Amino acid sequence: MEEKTINYKILSLKKSMGSQTIEISPVIFYNNTELILFDAGLPGHKEDFEKELKKYGFEIKDITKILVSHQDHDHMGSLKELKDSIQNLETISSNEEKPYISGERISLRIIQAEEYNRGLTGSDLEFGNMFLAYLKTIIPCEITRTVCDNEYIGEGLRVIFTPGHTAGHISLMLEVEDDKIIFAGDALAFENGKLEIANPQFTLDMDKCKKSIEKIKALSPNKIICYHGGIIKENVDSLLDELLKKEVNAIGN
Repeated sequence: MEEKTINYKILSLKKSMGSQTIEISPVIFYNNTELILFDAGLPGHKEDFEKELKKYGFEIKDITKILVSHQDHDHMGSLKELKDSIQNLETISSNEEKPYISGERISLRIIQAEEYNRGLTGSDLEFGNMFLAYLKTIIPCEITRTVCDNEYIGEGLRVIFTPGHTAGHISLMLEVEDDKIIFAGDALAFENGKLEIANPQFTLDMDKCKKSIEKIKALSPNKIICYHGGIIKENVDSLLDELLKKEVNAIGN
């Protein structure tokens, strides 16, 4: 009999970017017939994915689907390389993100960086131009399927639209036994013991971002896994409350 129950593992990937080391937490979901990867890391992360998957008895070729939360370079960076390595792979995103991931439209991050750089001078401008040049090296990849809000892509694994960071950002929720787990992508980040808005300076629509956080809170998760920061499994509701109150107070000031 097929085992339909979805299990998950949080992967840990690191990459040096100049003086910074970026740590990210993609997730795999799996049963006897599926291996779904949520987000595809930075460019050059294929070998790191291979090492992480090997820890759990999998290989790159076992991946059946890659779901991309949004168009940013650290979420789709190795998507094309992975897709070229896997036969019959489904690549999945929201309809809003598809044209940017596939290269049909210019990445909103490139447009944002170009606008931001106009106000910079000196070493800040030099760094800004270097980062912009880096964004332009990200290789687009075909998206073979788009998903809707509340669509299930596995047993108990549901797509949750959480726009704001980008227009079509998606998170996932897994309901299994007594657990309701949100896999937040960049809808949230976990920093210094607190939930935060991920890179607020790069959030394209702050109002939608806050509404997405309210939506996540209304789902009453008992765990949240952030792409930046990993797993939160204690005081989830109070941490969400604290973040929402902080943002309301920021508006008031």
